[in-house]
Amino acid sequence: MTVDVDGHAVVLRRAVKPGQVVRPGDTAGEVSGVVYVFLGAPLALYRDLTEGDRGEDVASLQRALTQAGHDVPVDGVLGASTADALRTLFSDADAPLPAERPVTVGWRQFVPIPPEGAGVVDSATYGATLDEENPLVRLRTAPPTVEFIADVTQVEDLKAGDTARIDSSAGQIEGTISAIGQFQAGTEGARSGHPVTVAFASDDPAAPPVGQSVTVSTAPADSTAETLAVPQTAVRADVTGSYVVVRDSRQDSEAGASSAPSAAVSEPTPAERRVPITVIRTGGGWASVTGDLEAGDQVKVS
Repeated sequence: MTVDVDGHAVVLRRAVKPGQVVRPGDTAGEVSGVVYVFLGAPLALYRDLTEGDRGEDVASLQRALTQAGHDVPVDGVLGASTADALRTLFSDADAPLPAERPVTVGWRQFVPIPPEGAGVVDSATYGATLDEENPLVRLRTAPPTVEFIADVTQVEDLKAGDTARIDSSAGQIEGTISAIGQFQAGTEGARSGHPVTVAFASDDPAAPPVGQSVTVSTAPADSTAETLAVPQTAVRADVTGSYVVVRDSRQDSEAGASSAPSAAVSEPTPAERRVPITVIRTGGGWASVTGDLEAGDQVKVS
């Protein structure tokens, strides 16, 4: 969001910070002596308004003031009650309007945002000079999401509604898997797999900054029982599903009983068997799995 001011645009007050959720009635900041206030969209404003003015733009402002909690009629007339609401609005923003009447406000001082609020992505600091490339504040108006690529092994046991934990520089936050896309072949170095979208609350202070790399770990919400774990590098997959290759200790014993040890002969290659598995969750280089496995089984890693 940029603000339109005459002359040199310098930030005199930083009213919001990244990660904050702003709502109608909150202060956006002060630039070159002018205070800007958030109000709920849509705002059909095109002129400065003075007490006594009439029109649809006045009605638009009245609706926005009502959304911000002010008791004003929506009649398209900037009367005494609307003027008093504007005085209260700017007084709360620590920028009282002049005491004399009629009350006049600049239409550019109102910054439209969704009625339910918006998340602050970035805001200019005190003393900063504003232009098209450096706005007063950048807002996120859509619900925040994180997207990652799950390979064919990982996606098998993911479903919408599963819990995902996201770690970033802002902290740790839990979200919910909202969508799992179709397989996409990687191009130009991009990883192949299924795009997975994780949504979380926009007002959580641990929400990661836009564009930042994060670490995601997932787990079904009902996965409380203990399970076996194998290194992720041991998990293989083909058209029939996921599996691991296990050293078959029984065949090893038989081979050892029928072959006399010899220093001149290398150890025989252990007999191996394929064991189908289901991957429940992954994290820290390990995969929690179910299948015909026992604690202590030796699996082959790649």
